[in-house]
Amino acid sequence: MSTATASHTDNYLNHEKGIWSWLTTIDHKRIGIMYFFAIMSFFLLGGIFALLVRLELFTPGQTLGFVTPDIYNRMMTYHGAIMVFMVIVPGIPAIFGNFILPIQLGAKDVAFPRLNLASWYIFMTGAGIAAFSLFTQKVDTGWTFYTPYSISNSVSNGVIMLVMGAFVMGFSSILTGLNFIVTTHKLRAPGMTMNRIPLMVWALYATSIIQVLATPVLAITLLLLVAERTLGVGIFDPALGGDPVLFQHFFWFYSHPAVYIMILPAMGVISELVATFSKKVIFGYTAIAYSSLAIAAVSFLVWGHHMFVSGQSEFAGVLFSFITMLVGVPTAIKLFNWISTMYKGSVRLDAPMLFAIGFMFLFTIGGLTGVFLASTGMDVHFHDTYFVVAHFHYVMVGGTLMAVMGALIYWFPKVTGKMTSDFLGRVSWVFIFTGFNVTFFPQFILGSMGMPRRYYDYLPEFTSLNQISTVGSWLIGTGFLIGLIAVIHGLIAGKTAGNNPWGGKTLEWTIPSPPTHENFEKTPTITGGLMSTAKHFHHAHHFDSAEHQYDASKQGIWLFLVTEILMFGALFVGYTIYHSLHPEIFHAGSHHLSVPMGAFNTVVLLFSSFTMALGIHYVQVDKKKEAVIALAVTVLCALTFMVVKYFEYSAKIHHGLLPGKFFTNTEMVDIKNAAMFFGFYFVMTGIHGSHVLIGAGLIIWVMIKVIKGEVNSSYYTPVEGVGLFWHVVDLIWIYLFPLLYLVG
Repeated sequence: MSTATASHTDNYLNHEKGIWSWLTTIDHKRIGIMYFFAIMSFFLLGGIFALLVRLELFTPGQTLGFVTPDIYNRMMTYHGAIMVFMVIVPGIPAIFGNFILPIQLGAKDVAFPRLNLASWYIFMTGAGIAAFSLFTQKVDTGWTFYTPYSISNSVSNGVIMLVMGAFVMGFSSILTGLNFIVTTHKLRAPGMTMNRIPLMVWALYATSIIQVLATPVLAITLLLLVAERTLGVGIFDPALGGDPVLFQHFFWFYSHPAVYIMILPAMGVISELVATFSKKVIFGYTAIAYSSLAIAAVSFLVWGHHMFVSGQSEFAGVLFSFITMLVGVPTAIKLFNWISTMYKGSVRLDAPMLFAIGFMFLFTIGGLTGVFLASTGMDVHFHDTYFVVAHFHYVMVGGTLMAVMGALIYWFPKVTGKMTSDFLGRVSWVFIFTGFNVTFFPQFILGSMGMPRRYYDYLPEFTSLNQISTVGSWLIGTGFLIGLIAVIHGLIAGKTAGNNPWGGKTLEWTIPSPPTHENFEKTPTITGGLMSTAKHFHHAHHFDSAEHQYDASKQGIWLFLVTEILMFGALFVGYTIYHSLHPEIFHAGSHHLSVPMGAFNTVVLLFSSFTMALGIHYVQVDKKKEAVIALAVTVLCALTFMVVKYFEYSAKIHHGLLPGKFFTNTEMVDIKNAAMFFGFYFVMTGIHGSHVLIGAGLIIWVMIKVIKGEVNSSYYTPVEGVGLFWHVVDLIWIYLFPLLYLVG
């Protein structure tokens, strides 16, 4: 492949000019760059808090004059929340996934470019809400928001803002995952079967599955936490009959898969680096590809290992312990295949490869210590000690951030058209790798000695190891600073990069550096091997045809609806658990609901599904007038439903049948925690009602497009998508009606 300097002058960086062109861009490459600057800014902020935490722990007692125990707790919360939700979870998918994935597939963009831009704005909105709460509301719950502390009156109301910030950022994660899945399925270049896509794409694909399936559970959990805090619904509050352990189940059902949201993309990066710098085709391509899917699948089955000391049954503990150890199998497959690729290869120890080797070393230590924590007997001793802190950071920081640095240097020539200094990259690696081990390896020893994590103070015998750990943090900070200097130097004075300075074999190395606005002048056709570009043909922008766009849109809509079902599914699980524990509360509460009103609303929504289907049919056969009438009737049904809900809610408010602390009804005074049922009632019907209003708004939007002639028999994707959403909203009510109204 040619490494000559690209002769073209037009590229994605100068195709349009001005700040407005960046803020309104739908170019996946520019969106990746915007994510980069946002996430690196948050990384700097989170890193500063990490250094302050370590500096405070340099000596027992108060080290920094301004850091009291309360301020220490807040700094720890800031560090954890920023690094997890704003840096490591979105990091590689948002930055490198956005930039590289479409090009590696031979596509001109992601499947839904405008949705991609919306994801960035949603992420920035959520991050802004969270950052505002962190710095104005004194949140000190830690990044896990554990109940009952996070819902107690002693905690700042800023926890509501922080949780809502994480809730909003979750939607960005869902939409990005949805976009990547559809892009991978529908926009691959001709001849690129799933068994030919790069391993980076496989890793991002597996990550996207987790994002789409797990994040809705976190979303509803955080929403319930806000409802608990503001309304006292009694779901997580033991004083109102709730169970704080249920919060842990919901939270870790997302947050352990989230570990693989952080690490799977990093593994994809390492697969690319090892193959390129070993000058070999990756060993065991199929095994590495399918091990990514295996890790994604198993990640949903291991959340209970975070709760070995929470009182769960011995059988559950043994089961979760076994499954947790099982996840080591697909992980080891990747490691052995990387080493096998390097074996007898012509290995070049350029800076990206050093970061890849560093990843393998550090992640192996993190993985092996995870086996310790998966053993129930050992976990009882290590739980909530610095051993867990060290394990987590060896996996997340030693793993993900090593891969981020390797990816940054590796794809920098493609992104900018310039090279970074290999010397500065190597020096950065030395400081980060050395500093990381100096920082976190002593924490394994501290944890085994019994030093608890999250504490502001510690016993004098832990001083020397804490001081070593703090010095190591300074080395890490120096390493990342040198990495920043390398990037700035590359931008200002870096040598011009050719199309393929590293000798990579994937499609991004066959196009100019930086890439053109649409990536490829002609769509490549894959004719053999893992990657080749033998022949080309023309097509319109990033879809081949209207049918191609329709298929991609349909798949995207179905994936979105899956997230909706999972979100309500988490509510149904919580409802079922509490109903089985307190049937008398739910039976008594159900008698206070109006079955005729609920039945009437059920008929209204069923009829609205019929009129919605009619509206879609009339659009498809170009009967504009009939389509508008059918859609208008559907909107009327939605508004009728909400009017009935208004009268229902008014009656409940009048009789004091409200959630938690607002419950004042005297008829149920003899039933302990009677407000619990109405907590579920208002949360479940309230969220469903918001979906009804959103659906009505979408139907009105589609009606306007039909009237304007923008939606017709030639293009009816919007009305079909809205119709599917509306049918799911109706289907959810069909489950809610018997659960709430007929349970008694």
